[in-house]
Amino acid sequence: MEIDDSWKMGIDDSGKEMHWESTRFTRTRVFREMGIIVTTEIISLLMEIDFLPRDQEILVDNLLPLQGKSLLVRRKNRNQLRSGPSRRFPEREHMPDQASKSSHVSSISEQMSMCSSEIQEKLVQYFNFLLHEMKRVGYMMKHMASIKRETGIPISVDKIVDLLQSTSRLTQISCRVVEMMKEITKSVEETYADHRAGWENTWGNKSGLRIGFEDLTTLSPMHFTYRQPGLIPRGYTSICASTLQIYSLEITELKGNLKWPLYVYGVVAARDTVDHKRNLLFCRSRANCQEVTENAKFLHLIGPSRAILALDYVHFEFELKMKDGKSDRDLITRAYRYHGRHHTCNISNWNCALELSLDRLLETVQATILSVRVGEGESWPFEYGVRVACYSQSLEVVEVDSEGVVGEVTGPKSGQVDLLHCCDKPVPLGPDGYLHLSRQVVSVEQQDCLKVVIEAYSSPKLDIAARGHIYFPQEYCNISHGTCLLGQLKVEISVAWSYLAADKLHLLKEEYA
Repeated sequence: MEIDDSWKMGIDDSGKEMHWESTRFTRTRVFREMGIIVTTEIISLLMEIDFLPRDQEILVDNLLPLQGKSLLVRRKNRNQLRSGPSRRFPEREHMPDQASKSSHVSSISEQMSMCSSEIQEKLVQYFNFLLHEMKRVGYMMKHMASIKRETGIPISVDKIVDLLQSTSRLTQISCRVVEMMKEITKSVEETYADHRAGWENTWGNKSGLRIGFEDLTTLSPMHFTYRQPGLIPRGYTSICASTLQIYSLEITELKGNLKWPLYVYGVVAARDTVDHKRNLLFCRSRANCQEVTENAKFLHLIGPSRAILALDYVHFEFELKMKDGKSDRDLITRAYRYHGRHHTCNISNWNCALELSLDRLLETVQATILSVRVGEGESWPFEYGVRVACYSQSLEVVEVDSEGVVGEVTGPKSGQVDLLHCCDKPVPLGPDGYLHLSRQVVSVEQQDCLKVVIEAYSSPKLDIAARGHIYFPQEYCNISHGTCLLGQLKVEISVAWSYLAADKLHLLKEEYA
């Protein structure tokens, strides 16, 4: 199948460079056309499979006296393949003519085009298995003549020819389906290369800004913390604006032959319009990979390092790999453009599916949880783990039990940002009682309060032994301090407040960077 690949590097018919984002419409068209062709091949294959079990059964019955138990095993495997949804096997002499068959395939193809990619992926796996089995059948047929000469048992040549033809057609169609799926996978991977090439042309070294694609943002989330409110320049330099609150990143599904656990490492980052550099959400080296299990599918986030400005689009980049014995494999390599319309971003490829949970907040400032310090006591309270989280007071709900008794005021799990979550193991005592937080920066809307919660577990089942919390009213700069009790221990928490930086170039011009 020939595909116009002029979109790959963002070149139009005249040879001029196009803006890298405008090519996404062409990519969508190409993927849609390839999907239709793949679906048509799937329907053709299913029609051939309808006749294969009957032909194969006749051949097996003829060879049963010769093969004994080996054929019984083969028949058992065949019955397992046929144990799915039942299909009627039409007689070959009643096959419709080619025109009606094409019309029927076209009609079914339109319905199949609406199937999810997950179903098509499972079909490809099934085709690969059939291709392997048919090669075994072909090997058996090569010995058919010698078997017949040695035993003298009559075997219908017509049946052998029918099976040979069905096997040949099945092999050809299966090979085409697999190659087309590989071509689509390759095209998806090339889109990330296009994303990188487009970024480098627009913002990278080729643009004159001398920014590397893997460069990290260096803007501090406390850029305006120590400035006097009346002296902080407003406008393009410092603003209260829309930002993204990142909650979690989960591997929701494994595909193909992948199995739990996974040992994942790599980078997940966001890019906004402030400086167009990477703002890390997840970053692990191969030596420090994370074990992801079926019961613990969430990746341990470390960022963002500053608030993610959402006045315009935000790009998310996923470059994740996994350790597989002595070698490594790519888990997912994708770029995702977020426009602020959803609370989750679903990203998938042929290996896995990811779900990034987030929210777009309006008119926000950024808060940095500087420290959480636990005072001295008779015993360390975090033998079975600890959780430090925060959320906006506006999200709070009152728990009421079945008898109508008002319980504790809490925030929804989906709207909480975990700053530190360690369970099933003791948390080491840091210097002077400070806890080492995994994340520190969150967004807080104007005229709201930030609630910071700390919980100590009493058992591996995550039963809560003690809980404490502090409310911090939103500010524009300076540092807030608060204390609470965790059982009999005193906990001190400090939060730094700052306006958002709107544009790093304007900061440089105003000499604020």
